[in-house]
Amino acid sequence: MHGTMSDFRVFFRFFPHGVRSERCARRFFLHGFASDFRIYLHDGRSDFRAVKIKDCAAVPKSKKLLCFTLDDGTDTERTILSGIHEYYEPEELVGKTAIAIVNLPPRKMMGIESCGMLISAVYENDGREGLNLLIVDDKIPAGAKLY
Repeated sequence: MHGTMSDFRVFFRFFPHGVRSERCARRFFLHGFASDFRIYLHDGRSDFRAVKIKDCAAVPKSKKLLCFTLDDGTDTERTILSGIHEYYEPEELVGKTAIAIVNLPPRKMMGIESCGMLISAVYENDGREGLNLLIVDDKIPAGAKLY
């Protein structure tokens, strides 16, 4: 575990309340992302940007992870891994415009460095957890900052 229970309580403030949401937050917290996420959200330093999904592929040997190649408005491509394969097939996301936090420290998952986090809405529907990636209008250019 990468933090204390009081760290988790602070971290959980940023998630909607409910049993399913707490499980998602706890899972996220246990994977070690909480400390970075909490610090950036709490201090208001999160850099939310529109990103164009150039490519998306399932990560080998993982049932949940998708590897995104993104245009974030800079000259270099950004790679972000996200555990949303249960909800989306890779080919349906290519060409879409999503929202990402782009100033989180890089994290290695399954041997691949992930540089940011895609934003999703998590909810409960008929007793099952649902998830929607935050997709915005394609007219919004890559790199557009959200305020």
